[in-house]
Amino acid sequence: MRIGIIGTGAMASIFGGGLIGAGHEVVFIGKNAATIAALNEHGLTVDRDGSPSSNYAASATIDAASVGICDIVLVLVKAYDTPAAVSALVPLIAPETSIVTLQNGVGAGEIIAAAFPENLESGKIVKGVTYQGGTVLAPGHVYHHSTAATLFGPFLGADTAGAKKVAALWTEAGWAASITDDIDAEVWKKVVVNGVNAIAATTGLPSRAMTESPAVRQLVEDIVLEGMAVAHALGYTQLDERQAVADILRVLAETPDGRTSMLQDIDAGRRTEIDVLNGAVIEAAERLDIDVPLNRALYTQVIQWEVAQGLRSPRFGAGAGTVN
Repeated sequence: MRIGIIGTGAMASIFGGGLIGAGHEVVFIGKNAATIAALNEHGLTVDRDGSPSSNYAASATIDAASVGICDIVLVLVKAYDTPAAVSALVPLIAPETSIVTLQNGVGAGEIIAAAFPENLESGKIVKGVTYQGGTVLAPGHVYHHSTAATLFGPFLGADTAGAKKVAALWTEAGWAASITDDIDAEVWKKVVVNGVNAIAATTGLPSRAMTESPAVRQLVEDIVLEGMAVAHALGYTQLDERQAVADILRVLAETPDGRTSMLQDIDAGRRTEIDVLNGAVIEAAERLDIDVPLNRALYTQVIQWEVAQGLRSPRFGAGAGTVN
């Protein structure tokens, strides 16, 4: 199967490597020239705990137009880069192409669906939620520190055929994958549990360490419960808040050296996805008249860091804590 991957970060690399290993033709489309060069010249190296590193012969390009039509395209860029990703998608997409977003937060899928209505109507747009995790060590070299579950579901309607097609690829690569007919609830569950991203970003703690400090572990639980109250008010009452707490604590504890994606953003001095994570919780809470002080505090701290780094305008930082 011919698979295009928009993005060359940790998760794009991990999923791409696994799919190459399963025998598929994979092409990475990215904007980082150093990573593109490393992939083409040296291949993709994936380190895993307890097993030797794997190196995959990789094909990568900055020029999406040179790739041609793909059977499936995975979108694995930062949520704020989705509009640019849509431009890269255009030359890869035919009516029969499946488009899969595995991005953090809310809103990216809607941007993609609006750009490709024919694929949407035919059930070819799939949303995914993954709890796998990885860290970029160097251009073309990643550490795969969590092989937790991935869920897929249709963006629109109840036809899960497209989601099953993608889940089958995950199974071929040796990963756990399941299908849900309520992917929006799963998206919101991950938005809520990803509130811990901001805890990692503001404390600098790797994943397991957040569970080992009693004070931080309590904050992890409290941020999830605060977000779950919003998710329930949005109508996702099927989500079990205590199970969500247990799930995220387990994932964190299982990845001793893991660094959340937002902490990796801080490490690299780049913009975070705070707007589509804690910011999404705040925005929904404002509509529902729910108080979310923990999400506001963490959001403000991360935004102020971005302002100090020149990643946001000072005027935006002055209003931190209120999502416009």
